[in-house]
Amino acid sequence: MLRRLLSLLIVASFALTSCSTIHLIGSGSNRNIASYSQDEVSRLQYLLAVDKFNYYLTELIEFKKGKVDPSLIAAFHALTPEKIMTLDISFEELNNPKDYDQVVLKAIKQSAASLNTTLADVQWGYNFFKNKLTDSYVIDDFENGDDIGSPKIGVAEKKATELEPKVMKVEEQTLEAEHYISNRTTRGIFWEAADSGRAVEFHLSDPREFKQNVGFRGGEIVGEIKTISRNYNKIFVVQYPGEDTFRYAITNVGGIDRMEHLIASLSLSKSGITKLNNKVEVYGDVEAFHKQIERRLENMLESLPQADRLIIGQKSGIETFFYTYWKVLALKNIYDSKPELV
Repeated sequence: MLRRLLSLLIVASFALTSCSTIHLIGSGSNRNIASYSQDEVSRLQYLLAVDKFNYYLTELIEFKKGKVDPSLIAAFHALTPEKIMTLDISFEELNNPKDYDQVVLKAIKQSAASLNTTLADVQWGYNFFKNKLTDSYVIDDFENGDDIGSPKIGVAEKKATELEPKVMKVEEQTLEAEHYISNRTTRGIFWEAADSGRAVEFHLSDPREFKQNVGFRGGEIVGEIKTISRNYNKIFVVQYPGEDTFRYAITNVGGIDRMEHLIASLSLSKSGITKLNNKVEVYGDVEAFHKQIERRLENMLESLPQADRLIIGQKSGIETFFYTYWKVLALKNIYDSKPELV
């Protein structure tokens, strides 16, 4: 699968309305995200905010189904990222989940005025979710500390492997790919990368090894993009010598399957992408990485007591299986005793 080096190119355009200029306060790092072109930074932040608001809408739809008129649900569905960008809604509004009740109402009044929607129709008191969104889909400055390597002292530089991705169509997927990508990594970075041709790199290593690798290559971590699923891959904004702008780096990629999911995200982040045009690099030896995991699992399994059967899988998946099985078994018991009830 990972056989040869290559560069990937992404062609995609994402129509943008003008957005506010956003200034970020720098931290202790030599360079922070605010030191880049305000057009680049503002655009990335705006796309992240659009992604955040659209993600909220998809969750709001599930909550409101059966509770409001179906025509309002249809109006929610019509608020696609492309549509949101055409509305008179500022970056500050899109980026402030605590006021999303008012923002949703404003969006519906602009896009479906005939519905005569009221604030009560769109209100959602799920403040825990809104607070979680507030700290997600944002760029935090990063302070390069002692765990950053240097060009002279650090981990041995891993040669980049370049992957050839398969362009996938959103409409051909059984999974709701756009919502999934938004939850795990954000679509905003893939939209921006697609439109700007920005380089993207993936690291099999954990964040600490990644930081040392960046330092060894003379690079600098500029910021971290916060996602709603903090337990998944961390996303950084990095700069390397000789490059006039930043690139994205996604870390802790746990093997080929996850790598394929991330590469697919480039084309699945929105419909209409037919060709990939960005430089995409992968750092780390996949086979060695899998061997390391295999050895770790073997050590764990060898320490287990003797058993007649061992079930290996994702904890939540196993729990769901047994929960579903118990419900089916309960229905079968009812049917066996009183079939007329089922």
